Amino acid sequence: MKMMRNVLVLAAMIGLCLFSVSCTRRNEQPTSANVTNEQYSWGTYRADFDSTMFLLDKAVRNACARARLVKREQTFSGNLSFYKYQDVDGIEVKVTIVELKEGGVRMKIRIGSMGDKESSQKLLLAIDDELRLLVTTPAAM
Repeated sequence: MKMMRNVLVLAAMIGLCLFSVSCTRRNEQPTSANVTNEQYSWGTYRADFDSTMFLLDKAVRNACARARLVKREQTFSGNLSFYKYQDVDGIEVKVTIVELKEGGVRMKIRIGSMGDKESSQKLLLAIDDELRLLVTTPAAM
C-alpha cells in the first residue's frame, strides 16, 4: 500500500512539473524588429513593442477591424488602453496596452477564457503589420 501511495505521489509531481513547464514559454524567435520579450503564460500572450502608445493603439484597432472583430468595450486611462472584442463565434478577445516607464509599450492578448497561443500569435502578427504600415505611411495616421 505504501508503494502504491509513493507511485501516485511521484506521478502527481511529474504531472505538475509538466503542466507548469507548458504554461510558461518564451518565444525564441521574435516576430519582427519592433517586437521583443514575447511570452505566453497562463493563456495570455505578452509582447513589448518599440513604439508609441498612440501608434500601437491605432494598429490594434486597425488589425481588429481587418479581422472583422466586433468591439464590445474600450477603456482609456492615462497610460493604459483596454479593448474587448468578440468574433463571429462569440469568443472574446481582450487586448491590453500599457505604456512602460522605461520607454516602449507592452501589449497583452487573451483569446477566449482559457487563452489560445496560435490565435494570439496571428493577431500579434496582424497588429505588427498594421504598425509597420502606419510607420511607413505617415498619411495613414
